[in-house]
Amino acid sequence: MDAFEELKKKHKELQAHCRILETRLQLYATTLNLLSLENAALSGRDADAAKVRAMPQHMP
Repeated sequence: MDAFEELKKKHKELQAHCRILETRLQLYATTLNLLSLENAALSGRDADAAKVRAMPQHMP
């Protein structure tokens, strides 16, 4: 395989890796947004605070 073909292959691999990272980033952003909304609700900074309940912590 010549250098150009090798670079094209590597480029494709990097593009696929970037798509995976972008998907993961979107998931993390959504999760952080949800956690932020839940935190606001639990701390009483939200009109819908009654809709969110704290989970009991398990004691060892």
